[in-house]
Amino acid sequence: NKFTSLFPIGEKPGYQEIAMALISAIESGRLPPNSPLQPSRVMAESLGVSRDTVLRAYRHLRALGFTET
Repeated sequence: NKFTSLFPIGEKPGYQEIAMALISAIESGRLPPNSPLQPSRVMAESLGVSRDTVLRAYRHLRALGFTET
């Protein structure tokens, strides 16, 4: 999917890596404005990380002004 393809196969990113990859995708246009992010459980499962890691990444994006709820 468009989110897991942001990371090398087998790599388990931390929240900062997830946030930075999503910012890069947003800034480059690979993730168009107003595109919904995957639910945190789906993203966590697809990346092989904990849901808390994804929630931290999403909170970080929101704090930086890249997403809104």
